[in-house]
Amino acid sequence: MKHIKKVLPKKASIPQIALATTQVDWSQWDPWAGWQGLIGVAVCLAVGFFMGHAALGAIAAGGALYIGLGTYDKQTRTSTLAMILGSLCMSFAAFAGSLAGGQLWQITLLATLWAFGAGILSTLGPPVSFMSLKTLVAILIAGGYPSSWKDALLRAVLILSGCLLQTFLFSVENSYLSKMGAPHRATTPPPVWGKSWITLKTQLTPRSEIFQHATRLAFCILISQLFCRMLLNHNSYWLPLTVAIVLRPDFEQAFVARIGRRLDEHEKPSRNQQGAHDLQNSHVIPLLDLVA
Repeated sequence: MKHIKKVLPKKASIPQIALATTQVDWSQWDPWAGWQGLIGVAVCLAVGFFMGHAALGAIAAGGALYIGLGTYDKQTRTSTLAMILGSLCMSFAAFAGSLAGGQLWQITLLATLWAFGAGILSTLGPPVSFMSLKTLVAILIAGGYPSSWKDALLRAVLILSGCLLQTFLFSVENSYLSKMGAPHRATTPPPVWGKSWITLKTQLTPRSEIFQHATRLAFCILISQLFCRMLLNHNSYWLPLTVAIVLRPDFEQAFVARIGRRLDEHEKPSRNQQGAHDLQNSHVIPLLDLVA
């Protein structure tokens, strides 16, 4: 029997990894969307600076930035109605987080329940999924700066002002910049709430992947909030904030698929030496079949 030499997959070198990480696909560059998002943020910062309240301008600019990031993709833009609803939700989340931030059980309960809701709403896709995630982020950040109801209301009004300013600028600039060569983006229709509610009800079961994601997100937010609030004196929102951004609905599937591909690469040499019967009885194939 002819001996088959094992050929191990070539490992990528550090320069190759660095090159792949820093590569930029310039075909995806969209300067027009960047300019539109920049104007609203710049106006908020400039007004706050010249009025002698730079911190308040930065809060308003945060709202403008939130709406700007969630408005565009390559082909479409979010409808004005959806942007207004997102602005109201964002300001309310900041208000609630500011009020609850002073009490451990209040901010923990609020963030946990909101995280579960954001996880469930992810089934509706953008822009609703993006808005629900950003409102969770707003609660976590505002909770790190507890304040009185007057200061909380001021923060909510500033964020709402920045969001509405950006919404107005986008609606005006979209028609104006198109005359200057900006690509035309179709407006996404507003959500059909009756259909959306039916979709949400189908996910309210423990067997649903979306329900499992929402439960996992709420549990991780709960643990990270308790851990940081009990052990840290400042910046206690960084860990739960990271959890909210990183833990996506497809995180587990992507992680398992990546592990499966790695196992597949290391098993390829041994497969050349084994028959079909051995392959069917190996422990790697069921995992790879599950991932596929």
